[in-house]
Amino acid sequence: MAARSEYMASKKAKTEEIIKEIIVFRQILYKMGCDDEANNEKVFVDVLNDFGFRSSYDKPFTYMGYRQMMERADQTMLRDFVLSLQHEPLAVLSNF
Repeated sequence: MAARSEYMASKKAKTEEIIKEIIVFRQILYKMGCDDEANNEKVFVDVLNDFGFRSSYDKPFTYMGYRQMMERADQTMLRDFVLSLQHEPLAVLSNF
């Protein structure tokens, strides 16, 4: 039972790290003027895969898999992470 608990905690930590990287990546797209790619979620998922992002299961993202991951994300973790990036307002919040 303890091994399963450790596995789940590890999977959650990996997923949170992936989400943080995706938030930063989306912000970079905005700063580079790639608003169309950052705003259209289906295109954004393709861009993530093109840049080598993978799910916590080390598989390319599907649109539904990406949506589910973001919907299940801990909202407090998301808020705290975004607030830690307060260099300028993040447009990415409207996409979560």
